[in-house]
Amino acid sequence: MKLLKEPLFHFIAAGSLLFVLSYAFGKKENEPTTVEPSVNIVVDKATVHKIAEQYTQLTGMPVSDGLLDSFATNYAYEEVLYREALKAGLDKSDATRTAMAAQMNTALKDMMHIPEPDSLQLKAFYAQHPEKFTFLMSREEAGKLGFQEIAAIVKDVYMTWQKELLAEQKKKQLLQQYQIQYLYKQP
Repeated sequence: MKLLKEPLFHFIAAGSLLFVLSYAFGKKENEPTTVEPSVNIVVDKATVHKIAEQYTQLTGMPVSDGLLDSFATNYAYEEVLYREALKAGLDKSDATRTAMAAQMNTALKDMMHIPEPDSLQLKAFYAQHPEKFTFLMSREEAGKLGFQEIAAIVKDVYMTWQKELLAEQKKKQLLQQYQIQYLYKQP
């Protein structure tokens, strides 16, 4: 389940979705194609390093040189697919737009810095938000576990909650940066 929260997984899923959509809605074999000049794709150290860090965080394993090469190749291929999808106009489809928006939302949450809470903050959070911990009641064996035993779980819930609050604030800030006209209710 932790894999579903990883940005690398979302990146790969979005790339795969773009590939499928490109295949489904792309030009057919007998249609004339226009050849455009090739555009350079740069896979720099910072990009590969970021992917390698995400892999290490996800798996806890170090990255070998062969794996780095694989990451670089996969990144380049995904970039090619992305550019081809844009050329095919797939960014205009609802499914692609939704996938890209979801990926951006995840990226925004991942960039948020939440200060580490101390034990007093966690205890107060646990006491003030018992509805967030109903899943613990069956595992607590009717309250036999002390706070020390569940502190890591409380911290995870707290950090997720804080990110959700910050994400909602960021959403409001982003919406304010655009002039949005809601015309769907007009006759």
